[in-house]
Amino acid sequence: MGVGGLGKSRRFMEDEFAELDIKTVTNQAIDEITPDEIRLAGGGTLPFKLAMLAPPFKGVAGVAPLGEKLQPGPTTSLNRPRGGLLRNLWSQAEGR
Repeated sequence: MGVGGLGKSRRFMEDEFAELDIKTVTNQAIDEITPDEIRLAGGGTLPFKLAMLAPPFKGVAGVAPLGEKLQPGPTTSLNRPRGGLLRNLWSQAEGR
């Protein structure tokens, strides 16, 4: 959960959850969710009464094609690898 501008948000959330005795599991693919457990792609299961799932951040479909090469030079894309826009502190697009 490294969100730009929020620092080390993953570590912050893990620490907060640990203080409340809430188990965190990160970077896992899910095969199936049933009313009482989550079945992981690797074969494990996570029983639960209440679960919070956060999907990976991805750019929207209308912006994804901007990741293709636009012009020669050091900056050839307006996007990050997962489709989010490159921007500076003033939310201006940094790609050329």
